[in-house]
Amino acid sequence: MKTVWRLISVLLVLTLWLPIAPVSTVRAHEGTPGVGGTFGAAAAARFSIANSTGSWRGRAHSDGHSRLQESKEVSYIYLPVILNTPYSPYFDDFSDPDSGWFTGSGSGWSAGYLDSEYQIALSANDTYAWGSPEHTLPNNYRLEVDAHMLTTNAGAQGIIFAADLNAETAYMFLLFPQDQAYALVRQNPDFTQTLLEDDDYNPVINTGTTVNHIRVDRIGASIHISVNNVLVLVWDDDTFSGKGLYFGLAATSAQDGPVDARFDNFSACSAHRSNPLFVEDFSISGRWMEADYGWGNFSYQSGEYEILIRNTNSWGFANAPIEGGLPRYAIDVDARITAGEEAMYGINFGQIDDDNFYQFRIYPAEQQYKLFKLTNGIWSDLTAWTVDPAIIDETGANHLRVERDGALIRLYANGTLLTSLSDSAYLSDQELSLFGMSGTEAPIAVRFDNLSYSELP
Repeated sequence: MKTVWRLISVLLVLTLWLPIAPVSTVRAHEGTPGVGGTFGAAAAARFSIANSTGSWRGRAHSDGHSRLQESKEVSYIYLPVILNTPYSPYFDDFSDPDSGWFTGSGSGWSAGYLDSEYQIALSANDTYAWGSPEHTLPNNYRLEVDAHMLTTNAGAQGIIFAADLNAETAYMFLLFPQDQAYALVRQNPDFTQTLLEDDDYNPVINTGTTVNHIRVDRIGASIHISVNNVLVLVWDDDTFSGKGLYFGLAATSAQDGPVDARFDNFSACSAHRSNPLFVEDFSISGRWMEADYGWGNFSYQSGEYEILIRNTNSWGFANAPIEGGLPRYAIDVDARITAGEEAMYGINFGQIDDDNFYQFRIYPAEQQYKLFKLTNGIWSDLTAWTVDPAIIDETGANHLRVERDGALIRLYANGTLLTSLSDSAYLSDQELSLFGMSGTEAPIAVRFDNLSYSELP
């Protein structure tokens, strides 16, 4: 069970709020595989906006509202790599109080250097403030900072990026350490704000006063964000891109007391895309669903992730805890049956919610595959059941791959292209999940390993 959040206000000329309610990332069906009832639900985050004006290098704002919201799960490991380019890398450990960051104070807020860190202190509730050194960025870049709170009240801290000089347009990534949550917001030219993506609960986020390492990679239209070296979010948005834009640091307070946000070891450098963006080898537990529902069990088993289904004609899936989506991507995973030779398994992708996604299903006993589409809870066939000798039968491991290149979908097994077709649905915000399915025999157990998510060039 997640906890209900307090109201918070957010910078970039906006007011943001973010609470939580329980949610499951597992769903199962009784009866004919692919048809049945729901065992989980998910909901979009809701934000309230308040406009104000002010200068870029430092500003504070106070306002407030509250609302309820739901939660999700988490994931594992990540990369991108840095290239040597003409852009001169920027680094600041804040040991020099004259290094160029904004310093100042106002009613209920202050920003400046303290104890070789950059501090944003908020003594008033529902207040936010930020600062910048007015240093420009290259076309493609990486921003990193160590961030922690000295207070344990509700609040947020994070990075502003791709901002114009007056902060009238920008993106903002905020971390809410006490609730282990985050949000990515875009400030639009008309002073409205768009919530691009959020996650209400992510255990890779350290709580309390522990340091969180935040990294933002901006590669063309793609945004890749990691926390503590774990990719938590990918997004595609080209609204504000290109060189010559600015970055900053920000903090917000909520309704239950002051916030003392600290930042250290800030860096900015050129970067390029490096795949895979996300890798999960299931060597670290606690990031995927672990639960026993009677009809099925979801667990880590010796460096693999297992889905066990005890009932006949039933299935269940677990979401990969990576949020957001890209229009051109590839998903890879190794899968094998450990119990029940008639078991089926595969990948759900383009997953808008529990009732709208594609399903790449493998039936190893007959060396068959099929692509399904779920639309508002109704299944349709995009291919027929098709035999292909590239699929390893029975309990052998199969390496599955899905490629999504805009509307084009390509399915692979063990390096062999099985089929290629076009379908223009589910091109926006998408997630992915892994599933196991029984037929007339149960129980069945399926194990997954070496899941990866890549951005196609």
